[in-house]
Amino acid sequence: MAVPLGQALNNRYRIDKLLGQGGFGAVYLAWDNNFQLPCAIKENRETSPEAQRQFLREAQILHNLRHPNLPLVKDYFILPGQGQYLVMDYIEGEDLQSLLEKSGGPLPEAQVLPWIEQVCQALSYIHSQTPPVIHRDIKPANIKITPQGKAVLVDFGIAKLYDPQALTTGGARAVTPGYSPPEQYSQGLTDPRSDLYSLAATLYTLLTGVRPPESVLLVGKNGPQRQPARSLNPAVSPAVAEAIERGLQADRNLRFASVEQFQAALNSPPPAAPALQSKPQPKRALPRLTSAQKRWLILGAAAWLMVMLGLGFVAGYQILAGVDGSLAAAATLTPLPSLTPTLGRTEPVDAPAPTVLPTLAPSPTALPSKTPLLPSSTSTATLEVTPSPTVNSLPIAIVGANSANIRTGPDNDYPVMKIVLKGVELQVMGRSRAGSWLLVLLEDGSQGWIILTAVIFDHDVTSLPEATAAPPPTRTPSSDDGRFQRPGGKG
Repeated sequence: MAVPLGQALNNRYRIDKLLGQGGFGAVYLAWDNNFQLPCAIKENRETSPEAQRQFLREAQILHNLRHPNLPLVKDYFILPGQGQYLVMDYIEGEDLQSLLEKSGGPLPEAQVLPWIEQVCQALSYIHSQTPPVIHRDIKPANIKITPQGKAVLVDFGIAKLYDPQALTTGGARAVTPGYSPPEQYSQGLTDPRSDLYSLAATLYTLLTGVRPPESVLLVGKNGPQRQPARSLNPAVSPAVAEAIERGLQADRNLRFASVEQFQAALNSPPPAAPALQSKPQPKRALPRLTSAQKRWLILGAAAWLMVMLGLGFVAGYQILAGVDGSLAAAATLTPLPSLTPTLGRTEPVDAPAPTVLPTLAPSPTALPSKTPLLPSSTSTATLEVTPSPTVNSLPIAIVGANSANIRTGPDNDYPVMKIVLKGVELQVMGRSRAGSWLLVLLEDGSQGWIILTAVIFDHDVTSLPEATAAPPPTRTPSSDDGRFQRPGGKG
């Protein structure tokens, strides 16, 4: 039964609106009377002693999570005989399910990938906790886009801590058809690869406008078949379509081992097009010349050679004669100022103009070793430089977080090269393929990468040129690659 509007839970949180409701709980928009701020309250009506112990343990873990793409769990409490409650930040904005319905069709890949990459970073963070946290309910309706364009993964109502000794019970109570993997229906274990299936199904839906078939139906031989993403939307890039197919494998061992691998596959460059090979042309036999033709060919070649030698001799003689005359003229005219009577001028001239003796001025390229002796300025080459865009023409991003890391590449796997503080202005040179990282120019002239969510950037990211970086250093997979399950042992 839903909490009546206007009622104050735990003598602090006034219920203002019912945001959503299911068979075992609800989500409310409430008002925090202590901090005078709106908040979201997730209600779970399981009140058994074991469920309460599990809830308190998991609520403490969730309360310690701090990530820009996750809501902050600010409080938790149990009302005996009524339910368990998580109090979280209320995230303003629209969820991806609403955006998809408004569009009336698939969303553009360039728009969706930056959001999915942010969700990948949030999942990478919770999966790296000790013990790992498994969300278990990733779907378009649980990813909200803020007015600033940031993706936030919400609704941790059925999230669980990964316990390799515990089996899922009551699995069908915590599934979303089309998005939950097969292991979430059974009494098996859910792990980070379970969240990966749900995220791949979410991406499939956003890019095709079609929700995937229920995973347990795909396991059977006679069940429905899932159409490849590119068959529904040819605009989906091959690399993204391939990553989605691998993430949606019913056998978790065939999926990516981690969300980091899935994210890397989404950002992989498209395969190079095979080089076109021209067909070899059949060799054509040259026609055979007669004796008369050969004789005329030899005579013609000899005549051409004699003409060229004669022209070369004449040209060489003129060049040498011109150089000797110009040197003599230079020796005579250089020591004293000269007058130009033909123009009626009596003022002295510092150096003779190159046109005084036009018949004596040799080409600057005739004998380059002697051109420095000529007074003419025509022997000086002119270098034309095409101006490049100035640094000041680059768009500016302002660091919005208290501090942010500048990395050597567009991923958290790259090493940190510098830390910048809030308010620092950075000049943006490009973006990653997915658009969630910016290539910036630092004050010392070096370049680095900063995540888009750490800065205030008013420009259209897709208009920036795409930049690439060398692959990041190889990471050693974590040995505690675990999962997060729903309170009360629900898988």
